[in-house]
Amino acid sequence: MSTSAQSLEPHGASAPTWHDTGLPWPAHESALCFDQKNPHVFYTYERDAGTFAYNWETGQRNLLTPSYAACGPRGLLYAQTPTGVQIISLESPVGTPIDRLPTHIASDGSLQVYSVPGLWSSSDGGVTWRESGGACCSTLNDLNSLIVTEADARSIYEVSPGRDLKGNPAPPTLMYSSDAGATWQARGPANPIVGESPDGTFWASLPGPNAPTSLLLHTQIYYGTSTSVKSARREVYFSNDGGISLATEALGTNGYGDRLVPLYTGSGLLRYVRDKFTLKVQLQLSSDRGNTWQTLNSPTPIADMAAPNGVPGDVFLDGGRTLYYSPDAGQSWQPFPNLTATEVWDKYAGEYSFTPYRLDVTPYLPLTVLGNKDGRLQVLDLPLDLKGVTEQALPTGNPGTLYFPETGHNMSAYFAGYWKTHGGLAQLGYPLTEPFQMISDVDNKVYLMQYFERAVFELHPENQPPYNVLLSLLGDEEYKQKYGAAGAPDQHVSTDNPLYFPQTGHSIGGKFRKYWEEHGGLSQQGYPISDQFTEVSPLDGKPYTVQYFERAVFELHPENAGTPYEVLLSQLGTLRAKQLILPELDRPAVAATATP
Repeated sequence: MSTSAQSLEPHGASAPTWHDTGLPWPAHESALCFDQKNPHVFYTYERDAGTFAYNWETGQRNLLTPSYAACGPRGLLYAQTPTGVQIISLESPVGTPIDRLPTHIASDGSLQVYSVPGLWSSSDGGVTWRESGGACCSTLNDLNSLIVTEADARSIYEVSPGRDLKGNPAPPTLMYSSDAGATWQARGPANPIVGESPDGTFWASLPGPNAPTSLLLHTQIYYGTSTSVKSARREVYFSNDGGISLATEALGTNGYGDRLVPLYTGSGLLRYVRDKFTLKVQLQLSSDRGNTWQTLNSPTPIADMAAPNGVPGDVFLDGGRTLYYSPDAGQSWQPFPNLTATEVWDKYAGEYSFTPYRLDVTPYLPLTVLGNKDGRLQVLDLPLDLKGVTEQALPTGNPGTLYFPETGHNMSAYFAGYWKTHGGLAQLGYPLTEPFQMISDVDNKVYLMQYFERAVFELHPENQPPYNVLLSLLGDEEYKQKYGAAGAPDQHVSTDNPLYFPQTGHSIGGKFRKYWEEHGGLSQQGYPISDQFTEVSPLDGKPYTVQYFERAVFELHPENAGTPYEVLLSQLGTLRAKQLILPELDRPAVAATATP
């Protein structure tokens, strides 16, 4: 059945438009390498020319030496030189020598990388390495043998090809590790067969920045020949339990260009299927891991579907001359001219169709789409829209995550430890979004973020724990927005054991100092940017004694005297999220569901 509440009209006040960067379109054949430290820069290797850095904001194009061999996380590049492997970057083109070339790179906002053959793991982008052993990796000898899940790069699968590193026969196996290869669990057979015997098989994880790591796809390939009764096709089957078992009914069989590999959007699985007789395309959503599918109202024709890494809920449809963007997992669509596809004549359909060149879009918010017009690089900047990450999501069940039915969101495993040890629900509140990657307003770099009622968490993998999780500078932003350069009126300095900070000219004392020192101090809360004063809360309309810090606002709650909750953080996350279209949420007091 078809939904009725969807729209194909442009979302927002005005439709975005392409603009010329003044740069040539790169002669690249592989995916662009985006730089999270310089979010208006991408790298590409151009044959017979080398590696170039394109800055579409400044219109600069620079040759990098040496050329990179692999695109790393967070602006790192890996170069293979005559003297060995080096880490290079736009800021440090000279390079830092490392022991091996990473072959598998995290897309979850961390610095996790792996190197095959064998299995070597690094959590710092390749500076230090650990060899994985145990029952796993003696047979891990090609790139397709290792699967790194998109939602959490520490969750990996090893698929044995049925031979060891010396080429000797070995039992095919499927193994799983939730801790980057430190420990392993045996799963099902590496080559399960459903139905007739295929000509080939392979495993893959489900694409999507918040996809359950236990959702795997197993593809059976059949090659058509003049003597075979089998038609050339692929059949894709789901595993909902990380490869222990396999569904007996195919997710789809392609012979007419169906999107057999669905995208995970948080609210469910999204795919499109094409009727083999009418060639009409239907966009479908499943909220129960592929057991049932609901047909969505969608644009037509559909040549391809894609979603940016790092931004759950945002989806693009390639409709030929028109590209469609949905910020809410397919519930509404915004059209704009497509500069990413080539028009070709389809002799079977008797009409022109479009072969997608490739969708190049930033894997972080705000999204920028890149396109080619007359050999020149064009960009289309989409307005910041958090609908996709604020929409209620299904529980992922990923290791270390927490799911909160009160708000319908999964807390990232990277943030759960900090949340638990820094006051939990009472001090930091419920999560209001899914984890996502976005450009910081403070330093213009990209971080994995998650909004909570009283804070916004940022992952800083370059820092050692516990400083790898920091709070965004919401206090500084809110203070400047409310009070400007003059600051808040009627401030007074605490006389109860005050501590003065010459960096900002303000002091902390009393219960606020005690809380500051016991909850991370400078690294977690930042410097005080005001002294104490009385402020009326915009949420409940009551006056509180408050003090602003770079990353938080402290509120004194005398009604909670004698408890750990006498000092609470203002709900800056809620206020900020409301400014970014998040509606009011009702949150009954129900315990979180933990995943071990």
